[in-house]
Amino acid sequence: PGTQARIYLQQNQPEEAEAAFIKAIQVNPADITNYVALCLLYLPEKNYDAAEREAKAGLKIKPDNSDLKLVLAEVYDQKGNKEGAIQELRELLDKDPKNVRAYYKMADLGPSGPDQAWKKYYLIKLISLAPANIVLRLQLAELFAAANQTDSSLFYLQGVKKIAPDFSVNAKTSYNQAASSLQGNQPLKALPYLQQFHELMKTTSAYADGIDEIEVPQMIAGYPQFTA
Repeated sequence: PGTQARIYLQQNQPEEAEAAFIKAIQVNPADITNYVALCLLYLPEKNYDAAEREAKAGLKIKPDNSDLKLVLAEVYDQKGNKEGAIQELRELLDKDPKNVRAYYKMADLGPSGPDQAWKKYYLIKLISLAPANIVLRLQLAELFAAANQTDSSLFYLQGVKKIAPDFSVNAKTSYNQAASSLQGNQPLKALPYLQQFHELMKTTSAYADGIDEIEVPQMIAGYPQFTA
């Protein structure tokens, strides 16, 4: 039934897919991938109660399953329950301290103070686990520039060039303007160029790979991007 559910998804038949996933759980309740898939099916529909129900049902079978806890944290966040999301992620990271998706989700859940200390803390911890991820470096370069921390901003910006040096013409221009401003100790002047550079890098394969590595997965092509 789980395989049939994924076929239905590929054919854009979500109602049939839902029924097939439910049947797959009835046939083999220990297969956690079907609970994950149902949660990811419900989330885009904003059917948060159903997504929460399925995540918790799966967690009764495998209480420490990282994928289900991550999806449950996403459900809580989208419902506006940030404290619940943070609690799930903390429990996940206690058991799975190298879970890059959990760190990235955690980075978005903290208070939005002027120095963004929470976000910087988690992104820096994450970059030690995913050092070649340019998404993290681009975000950190902007955060440190906005906080008038020139050296740190330049460090993360230059790291992007080392990892993915083949820029488009426009991206190269924005990069050079940002780097020049930072080297002149003008981080706030550099900030709009950093933002332009970030936007231009979003079209690259290195950026797409970075997003795939750290974001909570979505249901694509009929399959979750991770397996439980």
